[in-house]
Amino acid sequence: MTIVSVVLATYNGARFIRQQLDSIRRQSRPPDEVVIIDDCSTDGTPAAVEEFIRSHRQVGWHLTRSAENVGYRRNFYRGVRASRGDVVFLCDQDDIWNRDKVKLMTEVMAATPGVLSLNSAVRLIDERGNPLRRRSPFGVGTAKATSKALRSGVAIERIEAGRLMVRNVGPGAAQCFDGTTRERFLESYDCGMPHDWYLNLLAAVREGCWYLDEPLVNYRVHGANAIGARSSWRRAFDTRARESLAAECRERLLSFSTIPELVERSHNRMLGPAWSYTRRRQGFYADPSVRSWLELTRRPEYRAATSPRARLWDAIIASGADTFLERIAAPRPEVEPRRTEKP
Repeated sequence: MTIVSVVLATYNGARFIRQQLDSIRRQSRPPDEVVIIDDCSTDGTPAAVEEFIRSHRQVGWHLTRSAENVGYRRNFYRGVRASRGDVVFLCDQDDIWNRDKVKLMTEVMAATPGVLSLNSAVRLIDERGNPLRRRSPFGVGTAKATSKALRSGVAIERIEAGRLMVRNVGPGAAQCFDGTTRERFLESYDCGMPHDWYLNLLAAVREGCWYLDEPLVNYRVHGANAIGARSSWRRAFDTRARESLAAECRERLLSFSTIPELVERSHNRMLGPAWSYTRRRQGFYADPSVRSWLELTRRPEYRAATSPRARLWDAIIASGADTFLERIAAPRPEVEPRRTEKP
């Protein structure tokens, strides 16, 4: 019998956590264990989780409170390390799962040999749970993907490692993976790039990363998202954001180097361009210029990996206008009213 684990990392998520926990509890195929790791919340999240587990008598659900705040990547790592399932689902604290999410994804993994990680489509919702009409930033196109139709009527696509090096296929909230991928993750993950992206790469180098074209998660978009939130225009004009992007690309390259298969195939025609593109992107953010921007935009990976808004931001950075716009977008200091003394 397949053991299914859910790993839920929490941090100051009291506002939405009960809805997420309830959607897990109501799964048509309940998980065998739910591992919840709290990263030193200060808003009552642990108490809300404990009350939910107690009131609903959830057997196999366990909450662990971290002794120090370590960030979402290390928090998920601790949760994965504590899990014991043959199939492990990652879970965010603020989404709502489709009732058949666990059932359908475990069935797909069991029926399709070679699936090591599986990512479903998502629906975007707002803070109140209302559907958003804007397009999801997650998912894949049909180009260069190996498709397969299943008896259940859903379609899955195999995602190549080269594509994943440029852009992740989806959020961790829509992902599950097998025990062998978990063990490799625990041995090599350096917390440099997002944990879910790294897990997909570990599967992809063994031709085992797949995408399920079925929305099984209501992915909540709000200002506190770790990943996937709509960025503000003010942040786009912040030169510190550019420096952060350069650091992210650098960390991604370092994480690539911890996966032997990626290093061994770094010069072949499938993976070489992805390595080159990431290096070029890191160089552009570290020292932007019109020339480096033009070289970047000529790469086919660029359009696949960036949204129209992100491309506009890059053009602004290349022109040097970001420093000027940063001053305009910055909040103006409050001016105290002039005091007048009476004669």
